[in-house]
Amino acid sequence: MTMSAHTATLLIPRDIGARWGSQQSSELAAELGRRINQPVVVCSLDADAIPLTTAIQDLVNADHQSLVVMPLGLLPVSSNGDISLTLSLAKRQWPNLAIHVAAPLTWLEWSSLLGITALDATNQAGLPPEETAVLIVGESSENPLANADLARLAHLVQEGSPFAGVGYSFLKTIRPDIPEAILSLTASGVQNVIVVPWLISQEGTLQRIAKEIDYVVQVDGLHVKLATPTLAHPALVNLLVSNHYVAASDEAHRFAATEEIGAQFDRTASSAVPEVTTQDAFELQELERRINSMLPSEYQGQYETVKPTSMGTASLKFDDAGKVAWGDIWTSFCDLALAGGPPHRGTLLEAVSSTDALAEPEQYQAVVAEIERGIKLVTSLPVITSKIPGWVGVRCESEEMAVWLMRAIIVENIMVRREGDVLYLPAGPRFTVKREIKNVITAIAKTVHYWSTHLFARRQSAEGRF
Repeated sequence: MTMSAHTATLLIPRDIGARWGSQQSSELAAELGRRINQPVVVCSLDADAIPLTTAIQDLVNADHQSLVVMPLGLLPVSSNGDISLTLSLAKRQWPNLAIHVAAPLTWLEWSSLLGITALDATNQAGLPPEETAVLIVGESSENPLANADLARLAHLVQEGSPFAGVGYSFLKTIRPDIPEAILSLTASGVQNVIVVPWLISQEGTLQRIAKEIDYVVQVDGLHVKLATPTLAHPALVNLLVSNHYVAASDEAHRFAATEEIGAQFDRTASSAVPEVTTQDAFELQELERRINSMLPSEYQGQYETVKPTSMGTASLKFDDAGKVAWGDIWTSFCDLALAGGPPHRGTLLEAVSSTDALAEPEQYQAVVAEIERGIKLVTSLPVITSKIPGWVGVRCESEEMAVWLMRAIIVENIMVRREGDVLYLPAGPRFTVKREIKNVITAIAKTVHYWSTHLFARRQSAEGRF
């Protein structure tokens, strides 16, 4: 695709995009520039990269009359925040300057990059994908939601892939570590593993991963290959070229400064203390926008008034037969489903292996029966007997519902997998009513209720009833 010689692109690495590092971003910019036949400048609001204001000034001085702003990450360019303020200032200084803003990449697109990277490494090693497992390796975080993102990526890579299995592991202190995850993937007999780094490009860290892989290979004689991470992969460049073309050709992506932003600049110019929104404030605002876009209408903008107490704090109640009355535990169910407090578990609850499940058949069947009973009470969805020990199946109303619930339950730090419209939740013979069984039932209760409320709101809107 050939663009006008008077057009240039500003690539702004943000959130996860910024964590790849400056070298990877520069390589991506060079390849993207070659594909679209125009300058691509990596810039930032931070001091460690070319400032956005400097980049715009330099491009305008070089007679570029049109700019395409491309966020490299998950967060879009909001109508507020430092990026929009800078763009508004540019529009005021150069009224004839055309600015178009591209859409960011999605989780599905990032996971697609990981899947293709794994396939490339598989082909280079001459390994059949159906006999090869993939391990996604990322840095650990003190934020459990950030750690849950790695599990989410692994599941998205698994969806529709030809691989025998896809797992994940962390560096540093969070489990599972690399050796543990590799041994878990190969427990079913798979001998080939492709390790794909996520948000890791530093040479020292990659060498450390390679050493951990070498240790596992020496002990168990497995075939494990470390894939080389790169932002300049043709698959990612193709996605960015597509987003760039849409932004440059669609008037809906043209940036226009709002009166509110203009007034904010006027106030700033006449004030001794700048009132420009900080990047932290923008991130908070963007988070609020993303939350509100997912919430049922009755909760949009109301989450500050809701007490986000974890559903896990609710005490167990029992019926006359002495069984847990799962359907009567949560009294403020809607508010709890809104934010649910923190993730229901601090660590990921995983399924046990088939061997471990079958080692204690009576205890295992009792756990499965209790989880199934709880699911029926709190969701009214039919349960499905899993052909693979270690899982309890739940049939959703649609495949769309199953996909949505799978992603929501992963965020609750509960392992889940999907086959069509059926979700499979973990079960093990050592699960107890007060902990793991309650964790599973709470997660499915919370997310199904949230989905149902959200779906009802969408139907109401579609039918024109407000």
